Amino acid sequence: MARSFLNLVAAGAGAVALVLVAACGEEPGAGAGPLRPGEQLKIKGQTYFVEKLPDGGKVVLTPPVAPTESLGAFVTPVEAWSSSAQDSAGRTARKLIDGSGWAQTYPGSAVYVHAANVYEDAGCMWNGMMGKDNWVLFDLGKEYNLAGIYVWNYNEKGGWNTRGVKEMEVLAGPEKDKLQKLTACTLEMAPGTDDYRGQAVAFDKPVKARWVRFDIKSNYRGGEMVGLAEVRFANADVKGEVPRKVEFKPKHARPTHPKLAVGQRLEGAENVTYPADAGVIDVTKAPYNAKGDGVTDDTAAIQKALDDWPDKGAIIYLPNGAYLICDTLKWGGKPNTQKRTILQGQSRAGTVIRLQDNCPTRTRESPRRAYGPARPPPSGSATRFTTSPSIPAWAIRAPAGCSSSPTTRAA
Repeated sequence: MARSFLNLVAAGAGAVALVLVAACGEEPGAGAGPLRPGEQLKIKGQTYFVEKLPDGGKVVLTPPVAPTESLGAFVTPVEAWSSSAQDSAGRTARKLIDGSGWAQTYPGSAVYVHAANVYEDAGCMWNGMMGKDNWVLFDLGKEYNLAGIYVWNYNEKGGWNTRGVKEMEVLAGPEKDKLQKLTACTLEMAPGTDDYRGQAVAFDKPVKARWVRFDIKSNYRGGEMVGLAEVRFANADVKGEVPRKVEFKPKHARPTHPKLAVGQRLEGAENVTYPADAGVIDVTKAPYNAKGDGVTDDTAAIQKALDDWPDKGAIIYLPNGAYLICDTLKWGGKPNTQKRTILQGQSRAGTVIRLQDNCPTRTRESPRRAYGPARPPPSGSATRFTTSPSIPAWAIRAPAGCSSSPTTRAA
């Protein structure tokens, strides 16, 4: 398949969007196979990197960008506390140091950005009440020679980014109770978008410290609540990360599944079947006609069945087979009604929903995201069908973009 580049369209600061005839293919002179995040391309002598592969057969490229660790290598605190926190929403000070919602723009870019969805990774930002005494305290675990701070301000979309810190003082020292003021600074307001790169705040000179405290004086909202998204410190004695090529290595060995004709009973496995007049929605029957052959993309067929039967107590039935998908499967219907739809497989071992190979990573929620912390399944979760190990059965998600029609789409 051809990586046929049609034209270039500006797509934001420092980025270029390529409109493709097909999302999976080959550019003359480039190797065969689909584009991957982090892949290097040359266009008219200029080097670009594949940053992301959004919907609609588009590719977003970026020229080389200065890495985040401009002042020195990251120092990640081992613990963080705050004067107050929205504990009920999980927005504690620990969210500033756990990497939630925070990742490289593509694997190996050395450019770290923060998400705008505050609920990502079960909560990914800290916020607390904006009172008279507002502080965040960090324990680095041991003493470091610090050159400065890397900070991502409160980045929640929908206008909530105004909760971000505006003015603060930074105090540090080897002992928690004997901190010295290092600097007063004004932070930039976060944009409330997923490409937020944060900012570096350099100290006038390196300082040895284990403990660092931010005394927050104001926010961009003028009160109410104040917050930050992520914080790291700069090690003056260790150089920061530079861009590098990252070879994709699967986290799990490729699973093997029994080769079955659709609906064929698997010996030794449970065999959930229904009478013809039971009223279940078989995705392999008309009008859905999913193939379950491990080759055909069944995303649209399964999604249409989910969309057609919201809030009706329906059983969406998948006979034994391998159902290939390349996009997120979403329960149809309005919020709070999806619980009335069941996705039921014929057997745990014989009904497989498999993510297509080489699907581009669209968001940090992708089951094959190449970076960021893993999200554990909720306790007590149960499954009625199996998936690839990369796809937890409790949350079937997959990035879009692998089955693109050969038609041009606007960037």
